[in-house]
Amino acid sequence: MTPEEISLVQTSLIELSSRSGELTRTFYDRLFELDPAARSMFPEDLDEQRAKFFAELSAIARAISDLDAFVARGLELGRLHQGYGVRFIDYQHGGAALVAALGDVLGASMTPALEAAWRSAYHLVSQVMLSGGAQS
Repeated sequence: MTPEEISLVQTSLIELSSRSGELTRTFYDRLFELDPAARSMFPEDLDEQRAKFFAELSAIARAISDLDAFVARGLELGRLHQGYGVRFIDYQHGGAALVAALGDVLGASMTPALEAAWRSAYHLVSQVMLSGGAQS
């Protein structure tokens, strides 16, 4: 990722912090539309999961500029997700759901450059997480 892309992701996430509930609800709605079977991987009440998701998304976005911290966190997340049964296709669905949710919530603020930055960030995160899962 370029420094500009990192800045775009980090800045947008700060701006989204006041709308984290809307973003995470939209994310899970989009995820379960893409992959209804994924619903069974989560608890019935998603409130705690939504909060965890946004907290982790924020932590990863902050860590992107510190490669060692980013890789360490991504590898650990990958190991955890491997234990939950997350597969490669689930990462693809997660990325599509995240970008769609960001677009839904940000509207016209989701510029092509911001979308590309988020796609790059998600690709980077998912690759590190997949590596962590493979090491399990």
